[in-house]
Amino acid sequence: MTEAALWAGREVEVRACCGRLRWALLDAVGSLPIGVRVAVLRWGPAEIPVDVEVGADEAHTVDVILAAAQRHLGVGAACYAGRGALLIDVGQSADAAPRCGVP
Repeated sequence: MTEAALWAGREVEVRACCGRLRWALLDAVGSLPIGVRVAVLRWGPAEIPVDVEVGADEAHTVDVILAAAQRHLGVGAACYAGRGALLIDVGQSADAAPRCGVP
């Protein structure tokens, strides 16, 4: 079993003060091993689909998560304060999964 597989189903807490969501996400993503897939960002009442694999470039992963948050919550999403969580999955992304038996 890979290290990434051990993370499946876990939640990684995110705590941010106003205007500090990016830094909180950098801390959370930095605690994850490469190859782990972040499926969802829970932020406030929202469950935001993210579907991004953590790679060597943590800043890129955070940019993808922030872009998803802004699409769902508006441009002020990075200014929200509070607690949230990253939900971890190690499965294939929806784009990489076979569709209707077609490889």
